[in-house]
Amino acid sequence: MHISGKWLVYAPIGAALAAGVIASAVVRPGPQLAASADCYGLCQSKMTLSLSRSVVFYGHEQAVKFRVRVGAGSPRTGVPTGRVVVKTQSKILCSIRLHRGAGSCSPTARALRPGRYTVVAYYGGNKNFKPSTSNPENLLVLRNGRSGGHRGSVTEVRMSRSVVIDGNEQIEKFGVRVSADSPGMGVPTGDVVVESGTKALCTIHLIGGEGSCSPTARALAPGRYVIVAYYEGDTNFMPSTGRAEFPFIVGR
Repeated sequence: MHISGKWLVYAPIGAALAAGVIASAVVRPGPQLAASADCYGLCQSKMTLSLSRSVVFYGHEQAVKFRVRVGAGSPRTGVPTGRVVVKTQSKILCSIRLHRGAGSCSPTARALRPGRYTVVAYYGGNKNFKPSTSNPENLLVLRNGRSGGHRGSVTEVRMSRSVVIDGNEQIEKFGVRVSADSPGMGVPTGDVVVESGTKALCTIHLIGGEGSCSPTARALAPGRYVIVAYYEGDTNFMPSTGRAEFPFIVGR
């Protein structure tokens, strides 16, 4: 009775432990690949896209360089590897194989017709990181200045002031005037993009060949900038560019 009592006590316990092991083996999911112990399963990735320039003439799209950087969404989870595709709408412009989470590529000449485009980069992910999408960037492709049958144009740009304080860039007003390069040839129509370096600051729709626009607050970091206006051209006039006479200074 003493021995059988032990069996009566321990046998159910042993059976319960065995059942628990079996249940754990069936229910508990197997381990997944992860970039590190800080991230279970596939880790998040995040990507940024920048353009070496936001305006280019048709036939010279290869002058634009798309730069991407892909990082981990959480600290200490590694550096993403793999490929990034740069697209606009449904057209693939180029692809990048990441090296230490970064890379660049350029489209081919005549990859895009003249017009405005939104460019986005897509990271496909890898065994450790999920796919991600970049911020959208704008690209303007101007008609080639050598297009036959078009009249020449001249673009002038002026600033309401040459110095502003950081965070108050919106008080600046960029004025432009686009005219025919020969008198009596008509008045250019269309749009003008005002930019500095690789950043488009604002866009002007011409009325009577003139117009103005202002950048947003904190559009530029403190520093000195060259302001350039790009006239897109229209059915009668070729594109042209104008440069402000003085540098634009954003102070602290």
